[in-house]
Amino acid sequence: MFNIHLVREPWKDIPTARALGKLADDLRETQGSEPSDQALRDITGLSIERVRRFRYVLTLPVEWQEYINDDTIPLNFFWS
Repeated sequence: MFNIHLVREPWKDIPTARALGKLADDLRETQGSEPSDQALRDITGLSIERVRRFRYVLTLPVEWQEYINDDTIPLNFFWS
C-alpha cells in the first residue's frame, strides 16, 4: 500500500511516519513484539533508511513534528 501510493503521489513525511507508526502498533499487538525496521520495510516497500527516519521522527516532540509537517523545518534537519 505504501509503495503504490508513493509511486502515484509522494506523501508528506509526517502523515507517512504516523501511518508507519500505526502499522507498527498493529503488528506489535498481533505479534506481541516490536516489529523490526526490516519487517516494516518488507511490508511497506519503503527503504530501510526511510523506515528508520520515519520511526525516529515519531520520537520527536509533537511541536517539532508540526514544524516538519508545515514545511517550516525539513525532516533531515533532525537526522544526522
